[in-house]
Amino acid sequence: MQQAASKQTDIAFPAVHALDVLLVVAGSVGSLLLAGWLVRDFAATLGLVLGMLLLQAAVLLGAVHLVVVRRRGIGWRKIGLRPASRGWYIGALVIGLIAVPTIALVNLLVQWLVGAPFRNPQLEHLAPAGFSWRALAGMLVAAAIVAPVAEEVVFRGLLYSWLRRYLGAAASIALNAIIFAFAHGIVVLVPALLVNGAILAFMYERSRSLWPSIIAHGMFNAMMVAALYGALATGVMSR
Repeated sequence: MQQAASKQTDIAFPAVHALDVLLVVAGSVGSLLLAGWLVRDFAATLGLVLGMLLLQAAVLLGAVHLVVVRRRGIGWRKIGLRPASRGWYIGALVIGLIAVPTIALVNLLVQWLVGAPFRNPQLEHLAPAGFSWRALAGMLVAAAIVAPVAEEVVFRGLLYSWLRRYLGAAASIALNAIIFAFAHGIVVLVPALLVNGAILAFMYERSRSLWPSIIAHGMFNAMMVAALYGALATGVMSR
């Protein structure tokens, strides 16, 4: 395991261009803000929310393909979609599970600091029509599989790789987490997203593969979606 980890950390980060990173990240931030505006200002339906999540992912991955893969000839494997050492896959699942109570504690701290009940605006949009098995399945696919792949490719595969070529690991992790947190455009979630972003960037730094961070990101999102729909199904929460 020690030797495998050493070989992984010898893999160089891709030589992405600053303009490419700017274009893709700007597109990702724009799509996140646009989706938030559409869901907030129009009647949120399951079809609209799922459509927005899938469209976001398509925009992000399409931008990476056009700007980086086709234009620069930097393949998906080089971006980070390459195998990690075996231990990282198990570790990613564990980290994704541990992240749930960790983020919950961060949100409780935010609640204590502001002196008001913590309210996550994302939750209302993840179940716009209340509980149904169809909605649960759709949200798990969109939020726990599709979205983590797209976000990790952009924020870790491109943005972190570019930062890492000019900065040390600690500074790159911190700056990457800050951009990741503010890109979502929800102020109350910034502390939690900072912690989550730092964890995911650290995993990419150590594994040199996006798959561990994708798995941890997906596990976290899956647990959040499952908890939300479980609360709706049992009547703990109502729409």
